[in-house]
Amino acid sequence: MKFIEGRTLKRILSAGPPTLEQILGILTPIASALTYAHRQGVLHRDIKPSNIVLDKDDVPYLADFGLARIAQAGESTMSADMILGTPQYISPEQARGEKNLDSRTDLYSLGVILYEMVVGRVPFNADTPYAVVHDQIYTDLPLPSKLNPDIPEPVERVLLKALAKKPADRYTTANEMIDAFRRAAAESG
Repeated sequence: MKFIEGRTLKRILSAGPPTLEQILGILTPIASALTYAHRQGVLHRDIKPSNIVLDKDDVPYLADFGLARIAQAGESTMSADMILGTPQYISPEQARGEKNLDSRTDLYSLGVILYEMVVGRVPFNADTPYAVVHDQIYTDLPLPSKLNPDIPEPVERVLLKALAKKPADRYTTANEMIDAFRRAAAESG
């Protein structure tokens, strides 16, 4: 495995909101990597800012496939006493412990990162991991434009589709999601 000397997206986001150019520069190659992994039948299952690393030349890498599973294996990520994954980035179906996960579970997590980069915070945060999981499953997505009035309606539509509770209502690939975001941003000026 390649050693990457650099910083995580989590650290970058702690320094302040990224520009549109930075969002696209980071998420476009990550979406390509994720689309490739999905075509190979691999689910990451723990997409989050601390698993995106930028090297010293600002080239982003998707790291930590420690929870990855072959999609056909369909193993649940929920057990009686622990949740695998990070609650703020976990998909509703992953949080429910569903066995037949597919690539759209990772797309939801990537959508949370996109939401965080655009809005300035994750959609759901609470005092306990289980409260966050509950919100991921049952609570409507906080409208991005209510939290940040500068978000244009076309961009909001992309975020709403990326974070749809039903997997069938989401984008089909990570590349499709980022392309839709790019078009929405361009349309909005």
